[in-house]
Amino acid sequence: MSNRIFSKVLKIKLKFVLWTLLILVIVLFILGGLIFHNWKKNQPYSKLPDFKPLGLNQDITKDLKEEKVYSILKDQTGFNDLYIFFSPDGEKVAYAISKDGGWAVVVNGQVGAAYDSLGVIIFSPDSQHFAYTAKKNNKEFIVLDNQAGPAFDWTFEPKTFTPDSRFFIYKARRESKDLMMINNWSSQLYDEIYRLTYSSDNSQLFIFARQGQDFSRLSINLDKSKELK
Repeated sequence: MSNRIFSKVLKIKLKFVLWTLLILVIVLFILGGLIFHNWKKNQPYSKLPDFKPLGLNQDITKDLKEEKVYSILKDQTGFNDLYIFFSPDGEKVAYAISKDGGWAVVVNGQVGAAYDSLGVIIFSPDSQHFAYTAKKNNKEFIVLDNQAGPAFDWTFEPKTFTPDSRFFIYKARRESKDLMMINNWSSQLYDEIYRLTYSSDNSQLFIFARQGQDFSRLSINLDKSKELK
């Protein structure tokens, strides 16, 4: 009789121990999951590939070429105030020099006319043309390939070549009115001219202007075959 009672008590104790162990395992599993989740949440997240050092000691001599392409003429300018510009193809060098009491632009050794002041030199995308703003006797000019355009009270942005390099476009003011210059062609005078807009396929350039209550649109067909890719 006592053996049966002892056996039952032992089974009950074993079940209790097993259930206790099972509950403990479940609790530990849940706690472990919570701890891992909190740790993971605080880690930096990134799907980017591992960073690879550039390798500062790599041999670049096979890809590097150094050559002298141009020399500034003696006494043309002081190097402390030298502003120099390069064409997109790297074949043309432009900078300003002091000349006849004013300033002149030099492009690959060719010296332009002297003006009271000069603006930034702009090269066309195909590197075949250049333009800059010049001022003389309180009038502003756009000089395109060393040829000065008409005199204006002011010239404004945009001052840009079209992507096909065929046109230089800028806005100017005369008699308190705006006009658009395309190379040396002039639009009529408007009360206001707005920014340039390209068509969705970049085949046309639109210029919008207002005269009183009337809006006008100038359209320029662009030669996409001449755009640089």
